[in-house]
Amino acid sequence: MYVARIEIRLRDQYGNYPQNVWIELFRFDDIICKWRYKKDNSLEIILGAFASKSYALQEGKKLYSIILYRFLWKFNNILTGCGKYQHRMYHKEHDGPLDEFVENEECFFCSENYSGFFPGLAIYEVNSSIDEFEIIYEEQPAATIQSLHPDSSFPFSDLDKYREIGITYSEDSQIIFSLIEIACNFGEPIDVLVLCSALEMLSTEKKQKTQEEIVFIDKLISCVDSSTLEDEQKRNLRGFLSSGKEVGSRNRCLNTVRKYCKRDIAGFSPEEIFNEAYSIRSKIIHGGKIYGHNFEPVHYFKYVVLKVLWGVLKEKTTTDM
Repeated sequence: MYVARIEIRLRDQYGNYPQNVWIELFRFDDIICKWRYKKDNSLEIILGAFASKSYALQEGKKLYSIILYRFLWKFNNILTGCGKYQHRMYHKEHDGPLDEFVENEECFFCSENYSGFFPGLAIYEVNSSIDEFEIIYEEQPAATIQSLHPDSSFPFSDLDKYREIGITYSEDSQIIFSLIEIACNFGEPIDVLVLCSALEMLSTEKKQKTQEEIVFIDKLISCVDSSTLEDEQKRNLRGFLSSGKEVGSRNRCLNTVRKYCKRDIAGFSPEEIFNEAYSIRSKIIHGGKIYGHNFEPVHYFKYVVLKVLWGVLKEKTTTDM
């Protein structure tokens, strides 16, 4: 049997919860999910027990993706364990052939040899039930209570619907989650640069400009070809003009924001937040000054990027079904 474990570490105290007391969140037949608040300001969530480790990993990834989204939404200065996809490194003496280790994503699986209680998602083997998790891997088992107000509040609300939501953790989403976490731990304007990078990675759909614009660009290219410029100069200009046929990074990102982020945030439209953030990004990259810039809408840029990520993951889930 196997248990999925998720740990999130916060800088500050989380609520008025008793320390080291398991609080049950939900259960499906024999599958139980519970969490506890630990002394180091970390939150530990366990889910199980599952008959196979592949199923435990599958379910753990689904729950972890929602935990990541909600905690990154609510907190700054947070450590979620998504900084790398691998939970632990390959060890040839314990993990068998390397190709099987990679294919089966054994990096998520821990044992008594690799208990590694680090932030993030990991899968642990137990004998028969979730209650054995502490007995095997920790010295001081904690008491369990059925419920404790306000467990039902965000970010723990409706976690039992993680299967219906259907999004999952992957190598692609890990990179975006990691960038958002980095932004959460830096102040402006560094967080703007990082969040813009995340949004650019999510805005992969390439579109060309209008036919009228493309025809005009082709005319300019013809002018270059018939000019007296040197061949290398012509090649450079042709490349520059040809790249102008595609929609630029800023407009691609803006289209993505419009697609996935529909509602205002704190009185600002998603488009307004994005435009202010991207303007700051452009000024930094091109050596402009940002002092005196209106940073108020930019405070909410993280939420725009998270909404876009959620939309992309939901769309991918629908496409893959």
